Amino acid sequence: MRVGFDAAALVLNRAGEYRYASALRQALRESEDVELHELWPGRRVPRTLPARIALQAAVQGVWYPFTVPRAARRARLDVLHHPRYAVSPEPGLRVPVVVTMHDVLVLSAPELFSAPIRANFRALAGPLARRAALVLTGSQASARDIAEHLRVPAERIVVTPYGVEPRFRPAPATPELLARLGIDGPYVACVGTLEPRKNLVTALRAFARLDEEVTLVVVGGRGWRNEAFEEELRAVRGRVVLTGFLSDEDLVGVLAGARCFLYPSLHEGYGFPPLEAMACGTPVVTSATSSLPEVVGDAGLLVDPRDPEAVAGAVERLLGDDELHASLRRKGLERASSYTWDRCAAATVAAYGRAAA
Repeated sequence: MRVGFDAAALVLNRAGEYRYASALRQALRESEDVELHELWPGRRVPRTLPARIALQAAVQGVWYPFTVPRAARRARLDVLHHPRYAVSPEPGLRVPVVVTMHDVLVLSAPELFSAPIRANFRALAGPLARRAALVLTGSQASARDIAEHLRVPAERIVVTPYGVEPRFRPAPATPELLARLGIDGPYVACVGTLEPRKNLVTALRAFARLDEEVTLVVVGGRGWRNEAFEEELRAVRGRVVLTGFLSDEDLVGVLAGARCFLYPSLHEGYGFPPLEAMACGTPVVTSATSSLPEVVGDAGLLVDPRDPEAVAGAVERLLGDDELHASLRRKGLERASSYTWDRCAAATVAAYGRAAA
């Protein structure tokens, strides 16, 4: 099959959307069943906010409506795959479309998102899902939400569990990395953009209940609506390290060197960070909500993410119980090893065949 792969996510995003598109693209390149045609809106990643806004406008206003349909005709594509929801109408397109929807949390929990994100999702995601031949997603929880909130028939939704990249492995941080980040002594790692859905406020409240000799290391860029986070941070500021965005190499070191990994997100369509932490050999404490129990299974401790006392208790167990720590480390490594991008790519190729037919 001649498959067009929309690579806009590799230019416009550096979070989960990018991770999915990058890893899947590499696995598809190695598949003998597809001839991959990568469609790029320009390969340079914008460095400033005005440049990002300008590129987004060009992608939505020109690239999708005009450039992509012409490229699809020239390449004689059998299928076009959009691994992102932010796709404006493509009126000249004459090939089946497959779209990946990681979640519909903007519709199921709108209070957690800014007004521009809500407006953008409503304008683009619903129409794209309904005109697509198939909708792919990473979890059964997301599949149910897509069917409910976007009114996509269940038979047009395909679950293709995502993978974890080989670089996520037990390779603890070097003393040089820890010194550069300002981390001294035992620590708990937490990953997430600083925004309400990641529920880092509860992480701070839980951490205030723990032993003062342990540091909380928060990895992630600034997001939006962080007033409550900033207020809670003042109470524990001397015990919290905010690293900002890290390279994958540094992230692996921070994850692998942590005593445990805390991920109290309120809602996740999939949740890469807990899976990556397990692959690094770090036991996980995460939320008993949305897709997270599906991903983590019995290889982590599941808690009510709105209960700081329960979160603190689970973290405290991993800090003090060596036997539990070793058991969850073993289970986590075993479970993470079953999530591969080759497996995800095989399921995706099968979906391409369905769409083309």
